[in-house]
Amino acid sequence: MWPDNPEPSAVNYAWIILGQDEHSVFQDGGDPPVVDCPECGVCALVPDAVTAAGQPGATPLCFSCGTVFKHLIDCEGGCGSVLDIGPDDDSIPMCSDCIDIRYARF
Repeated sequence: MWPDNPEPSAVNYAWIILGQDEHSVFQDGGDPPVVDCPECGVCALVPDAVTAAGQPGATPLCFSCGTVFKHLIDCEGGCGSVLDIGPDDDSIPMCSDCIDIRYARF
């Protein structure tokens, strides 16, 4: 979508359109307005993006790869990553880093 500057584009969208900035959201105890995309790994995913196709609710949109997600969940390992796991998916609801840390303990 914005191949030259996806990260600043996502941050600017969150701030200008949604009124969310990282400092205020963390200070108020909310989720970050821009996170790492589970598809491309770039910190350009806006979970609360608003698009015409996604009305009336939010549409998680990556400003780097253009992926729109339907089933984002937080990693249960507590690292803050988001995962694209559907409700019928039998995957472990943790990112690979958190799984590696858990297995390393044994």
